[in-house]
Amino acid sequence: MRKSVAIVVVLYKAELSLFHKDLLKNGNITLIVVDNTPGRDLGLRAADRLVYISLRNNLGIATAQNEGIRQARESGCDYVIFFDQDSRIPEGYVNRIVEEYKRINGLVFNLFLLGPTVINGRTKEVYKSTIHRDVWAAEDFIRRREIISSGSCVALRKIEEVGLNDDSLFIDYVDHEWCWRALSNGFVNGITPRVTLTHYVGQQEYRLFNQLVIISAPIRYYYQVRNYLWLLRRSYVPKQWKINHGIKLIMYPLSFPFKVRCWREIYVQMFRGLKDGLYGAIYGKSGSGSGIV
Repeated sequence: MRKSVAIVVVLYKAELSLFHKDLLKNGNITLIVVDNTPGRDLGLRAADRLVYISLRNNLGIATAQNEGIRQARESGCDYVIFFDQDSRIPEGYVNRIVEEYKRINGLVFNLFLLGPTVINGRTKEVYKSTIHRDVWAAEDFIRRREIISSGSCVALRKIEEVGLNDDSLFIDYVDHEWCWRALSNGFVNGITPRVTLTHYVGQQEYRLFNQLVIISAPIRYYYQVRNYLWLLRRSYVPKQWKINHGIKLIMYPLSFPFKVRCWREIYVQMFRGLKDGLYGAIYGKSGSGSGIV
């Protein structure tokens, strides 16, 4: 791997793992750490291929990743890989995902975001939709309408055409919206079975009518409901997602009192999201979704 790669890690009330610093042993990698922790600055000095950016407030995953992308551009990097703060990156992962990106891009010229095959850290099973069937677009490349950002790779030059993440969404559906906007600009997204990454989503999960229900922190339900109502107004957001996700937001919470201890707090946050989401839908406070380069 000769091209320069930036790894963007967003921190929120967490320390920078020494595991992440070990990545700098690879001379092609620049590690960009964006800290969303309110009032904190770890005081890390800019070193060779290690950049620490303190936002001094929680501005959301979208804004933090955008800052990382801008820094990667200033550092002259060719590719960006995103990781969650608690991601455990397998040895050689960076080289493999970038090589896969270049290989698949040679077969699918309009590739935007490439992700690994994600393994559920709790069950050790592959995260897979029960609704959508895999579409093999090329050798060992499976097209996906949307993928999660952790472990994903993108060429910086392609971000110029799609734009940055939508800051207004703050956290939930940020990665999905980016994928949909890329699709609306003629790109494709997908995963490769040649690279895997173990990932933990949410705080708890259970099955409801064979559907996997992932339970997040209560505040996340505010953003899920609010952002869903905002995204309903955007024409490039898939109609199927609007319908399916709307049903889930209605049906899944009915089981929370029987499965989740903090269900009351979740309901409060969902009501807040409903109120702010409807206000934004009525008064146009839902952002443009265009991104800013």
